[in-house]
Amino acid sequence: MMKHLRPAILLVLLYLPAQVMAQGLPYHVAYAGADESLSHDLQAVSLLDALKANPPDTEAGLHRLAQQDITLFTDLLNAHGYFSNKVTYTLDMQQTPANIVFHIITGPVYTLQGYQTHWSGPGAQATQAYQQHQQAAEKLTIPLGKNLQEDMLQKTEQQILALAMQNGHPFPEVIKRTLALNHTTHTANVTLWIDTGPQAVFGTTHITGIESVDDGYIKRRIDWVEGAPFDLRKVTDSQQTLSRTSVINTARVSYDKNELSADGHLPMNVALKEGDRRSIGVGAFVSSSAGPYGQVFWEHRNMFGNAENLRIKADLGTERRGLTFDLTKPDLFNSRQYSLQLSAANLAEKLEAYDRKTTSAAAALKWQITNHIVLTGGGNFESTRITEADKTGDTFTLSSFPMSARYDNTDDFFNPTRGLRLLLALTPTQSLESNLHFLTTDATASMYLPITKSLVWANRGRVATIGGANLASIPADKRLYAGGSGSVRGYAYQLLGPLDATNKPTGGRFLTELATEARYRFTDTIGGVAFFEGARLTQNRNVSGSEPFRWSAGLGARYQTPIGPVRFDIAVPLDKRPVDDSFQFYISLGHAF
Repeated sequence: MMKHLRPAILLVLLYLPAQVMAQGLPYHVAYAGADESLSHDLQAVSLLDALKANPPDTEAGLHRLAQQDITLFTDLLNAHGYFSNKVTYTLDMQQTPANIVFHIITGPVYTLQGYQTHWSGPGAQATQAYQQHQQAAEKLTIPLGKNLQEDMLQKTEQQILALAMQNGHPFPEVIKRTLALNHTTHTANVTLWIDTGPQAVFGTTHITGIESVDDGYIKRRIDWVEGAPFDLRKVTDSQQTLSRTSVINTARVSYDKNELSADGHLPMNVALKEGDRRSIGVGAFVSSSAGPYGQVFWEHRNMFGNAENLRIKADLGTERRGLTFDLTKPDLFNSRQYSLQLSAANLAEKLEAYDRKTTSAAAALKWQITNHIVLTGGGNFESTRITEADKTGDTFTLSSFPMSARYDNTDDFFNPTRGLRLLLALTPTQSLESNLHFLTTDATASMYLPITKSLVWANRGRVATIGGANLASIPADKRLYAGGSGSVRGYAYQLLGPLDATNKPTGGRFLTELATEARYRFTDTIGGVAFFEGARLTQNRNVSGSEPFRWSAGLGARYQTPIGPVRFDIAVPLDKRPVDDSFQFYISLGHAF
């Protein structure tokens, strides 16, 4: 907020008399009438506070610094919206050190009553009309009635300038801003004069920094078309899209007013830096019920030049071991909307509900309809041998055709603070050895609400059901389960639902899960959570079955990293059964949902 004052401070320091920088009279500075926050801001711009280590050697030098501080403080208070402020000071030389007290009378904070813009230059009338349209559509909001502060005015100016840059004018300029103050009503009216600058269309695009990535892959991620009117949104969207790809480490889009041609064509420069094509990584997870679990993977992010991603992953844990191959081919049919995902796996699991050995192969087509909506469909083949408690092993050969629709408008994939996520998945499954067939339907919704800058309220709900076959005929690994890190913390993995005579989970056909979590960030990297979760799992599809809802509660800590938060959670079951432990703890990467 005080950035506009810092150059003035430095300029004054350069011209201070030599005796100010000499060793001299020690002093103490206090601020009367200012709260803690305002006092901190005043200290940040004060020359007296900045020069305590090199004080002036005369009383006159202290007075000079105090007078200069009054000017700086007045500018600062104006920037905060206190235009009726009054700043005085007293200097007591009888004390050691000398005592300087600034008396701050802020007066009332002024509010913004009116805001007018006057456009000039080519296309001024069209830009004014565009601004009125954006305001009517509430895509541009003038903060009328809000406290008049310099940072708010600058933010509003940038939004208004962006209107011209979205409408064919890449170089608008603010000519003048006037502020009409009413000291009776403590309000202000702002008038802004803006020159649109020359009109421009997108010119030739120059791409640099590409070595192994196909040129077509890059061009498909550039939204503008040569000859189309300049639009800043296409520039920023393209830069963000390129930066988010797995093969580009940094992307910078630039353009220069001096390169604008006489006919209005503006050359676009795209400077890229490729990332590492290969990497090796590890992951780890610990819970009190599942024990330690780890992953080791090798990844190639650009197998054939078009950002094809091959990942080979080994699972190593007390409950799960195996090897998985995943290959993703983006830009199928030379379109950013489509991608192909191929996978193969050989896994062995030893769980409370069953032991499983499976070999599978799958293919899926992903269709990115919009930035927020994705459809996925494909096929899966698997051969699985499952052994349940007190039973001999059964082998199942199954084919399935999973389909899903996903909506996601959250602001961050790893650490969302606002937005909504919806997922609907349908998986029809058919046995290749018998007439067994069933349909699994799974719907999940997650919502993230920013309560304050530091507090986020996260909520999740899930309903899943299996139809077409009774529970006993459905393979154990295809049934529904509840409990564990991604379900209901506080209960062991898969252990929340119905149990057999040996206290082993049987799974079910109808599942309801609910969760709410408060996420508070204490610092930029450290946070904490409190959560309350519950689920109900029944063996049949009867919504009003005999199984009760079982709830849990817990607390957790978060440490923010560039790839998401590291979490430590501890939870207790509120509907504890003899088979349930008194608590469960979890250490992993990423939020629970």
